[in-house]
Amino acid sequence: MWGLRVRPGIWRALKRGDDRRTILAVDFRQARSGSGFEEFAANYPDATEVWQIDEDLWLEPPSLAPAGVPALVDTLFSAVGGLAESRRVIAVMAYCAGASLACALADRIAESGLPAPYVVLFDPFDVDAQVLRYSLRTALESFASDLDAEDLKRIEASVDQPLPDEGPGGVPSGGSTGDSVLVSGDGRAGDLARLAGRIARAYHDLMSLAAASFDLPSELVQELGDTFVAYLRYLVVCGSSPTGYRQGPTLVVLSEGQEPLPLPDSRQLRFGVTAVELLGDPAVMDGVRGSLAAGGSPGDVHSHDRD
Repeated sequence: MWGLRVRPGIWRALKRGDDRRTILAVDFRQARSGSGFEEFAANYPDATEVWQIDEDLWLEPPSLAPAGVPALVDTLFSAVGGLAESRRVIAVMAYCAGASLACALADRIAESGLPAPYVVLFDPFDVDAQVLRYSLRTALESFASDLDAEDLKRIEASVDQPLPDEGPGGVPSGGSTGDSVLVSGDGRAGDLARLAGRIARAYHDLMSLAAASFDLPSELVQELGDTFVAYLRYLVVCGSSPTGYRQGPTLVVLSEGQEPLPLPDSRQLRFGVTAVELLGDPAVMDGVRGSLAAGGSPGDVHSHDRD
């Protein structure tokens, strides 16, 4: 059987196949409820393999962080061994925040001399400061009925206070508080990294308060904190570069009520399903698969309403 050789801890298989075609997916599944690329891969009917970035990649501050997104993309690309010899990446897909990273990875594949893959973006958006703040707000709201409202307001307001020794190039290296999100970056990347460090500190304060109030096991608190900080690292990386694919076609797949990013030379498919249903809906998979098989003219918009 043909198989992609992949470095552990960077990519994980969602679906194995033997027809020499591969789909690569960018997502952070633990950050939300609803369907993910696991469901999309399970619905995909042929022998195409589906691989997704392993979320363990974000659990430690990447040693490649000082070089920024290009170094990360090189790592993602090089981690897929034997690509040119054994398989063709037919598409790089992403859900929501992962759009920019998927585009950068697809560009890297095409620039290597391999055939340019299709890019498929599900409900894509660009990561900015409001996206990072929303991640904390969601966590705070989950405790709204259980913790003192003034304590929650104080924690949210702390995001506007600098970290100790916060510098212009990033945030200080920290420990279990999660202060170290990405310890480098100028401009947009540096701004997001500093904000993410403050949000990580606020989340640590929230979980300390919750642990004291509900006698939560320390292992659970540590696990939740590690996952949240990993998600912040993912968002910072995704927000460090604009969304845009230079080398080939882009398909934007939208759920009900979602507004598309203004991407040039893109084709749209719109479905009458909610965002949490999008990746798990068989009709969505059929529409995407058909587009990959048939191509499509840039600028086409097709709506698919549920019967």
